[in-house]
Amino acid sequence: MTKTALLKIKNSFGNPPELSSWTQTSDCCTEWAGVSCDLALGQVLSLNISNTKNISGPIPDSIGDLPILSYITLHNLPYLTGPLPPSLTNLSLLKTLTITYTALSGPLPSFITTFTQLSEFNLSHNKISGNLPVFPGDNTYFSIDLSHNYLSGVIPSSLFLGVLTNPILDISFNMLTGMIPSSLGKINFSWLNMAHNQLKGDASFLFGASKWAQLIDLSWNELEFNMSSLTFSPDYLQSLDLSHNEINGSINKAD
Repeated sequence: MTKTALLKIKNSFGNPPELSSWTQTSDCCTEWAGVSCDLALGQVLSLNISNTKNISGPIPDSIGDLPILSYITLHNLPYLTGPLPPSLTNLSLLKTLTITYTALSGPLPSFITTFTQLSEFNLSHNKISGNLPVFPGDNTYFSIDLSHNYLSGVIPSSLFLGVLTNPILDISFNMLTGMIPSSLGKINFSWLNMAHNQLKGDASFLFGASKWAQLIDLSWNELEFNMSSLTFSPDYLQSLDLSHNEINGSINKAD
């Protein structure tokens, strides 16, 4: 089943030369480029296909026929198109989904928030449109990068459900509008990037001496608030960019 599913993927991608090692007579777990397995089970654990212009078309449904696939990387494939296939929902053990620098398009399907093991979700530098979904909490989706897409609409007030410990969120370089919901002020981000959108209003609730963020970038928006009453911890914050907004006042550091 494992080899059959992989050969279907190769065929769907047009049999590119980068996958020439994927043959019927070779061992897919030890001899195929970009494939790593759980050798005890003889099943694919990780799939990495990157850096080629020879792969075109959508992600094939057969990717969902790899029952313990936990790590997917599809990177720098400029002719990879279409939406995410619904067959991804078969991958109940998926921990990392990285699809970057492709022509992946369409809105984010509702099923992308149903994974219970997924901690790293990176769909940056694509052509994804539509609205932001509501992501589960409880440390699922610890790191979310949807930067450099065409996402629009407002940020949901319940963007995260459940309890999160220092998540990473990058939604920069999109077309998001409206106010940043105050509910995000209750989350102690370790990295927060909302730069280059069309966000408005007061975002002062994102700051404080008790915050652990190492990076906060809200630049190139339409935010308006006064910095004078805010404090920052020098022990954590390493990078702060609030440029190209209507923000005023002085910056204070916590003692």
